[in-house]
Parts: sequence; structure tokens; C-alpha cells
Amino acid sequence: MIAADLGMAPNSITGRLDALERRGFVHRTPSATDRRRVVVELTDEGRAAWLGAMDRVGHEEYRLLGTLSADERRTLSDLLRRVMIRAEHP
Repeated sequence: MIAADLGMAPNSITGRLDALERRGFVHRTPSATDRRRVVVELTDEGRAAWLGAMDRVGHEEYRLLGTLSADERRTLSDLLRRVMIRAEHP
């Protein structure tokens, strides 16, 4: 599911998950309902790392978009939404 959602090869996802698991950021367990699947969960360390990264992204976004007025940010948001809708539905 993750590979399909991201449009990536399953072995690419496996490699990334292997690295995240070695760092203690995720924990994998076999699915109780489908032996072909694996359940991936964030660990407390993984959640903390993700929140820290999102905090940094938020500060950078605020810094960059802070030069725009509220109306300009709204216009930018509307334009980006239109582009994303087109990208998701070719």
C-alpha cells in the first residue's frame, strides 16, 4: 500500500523502512489478517523526529510566506490547489 500510494517500487520502500527501523523510528510486525502485508508503526523516537522535522518545516514556511500579505497567501493557496487537482487527475 505505501509503495502504491507513493508511486514507488516496493523494494525502494523496504530499503527505506529497513533504515528507519535500524534508527529506531519505526517498528514492523506481520499483519494479523494478511501474511503478505506488514504493519508499520512509528516508535516514540520516530514520532519525536517527525514532529521536530515538521516544526522546522513550519518555521521555514512561515519565514518564506511571511513576505506575502494575507490576500497574496490566499491567492497562492488557490493557485497551488488548482495545480494539485490537475496533477492528481490528468
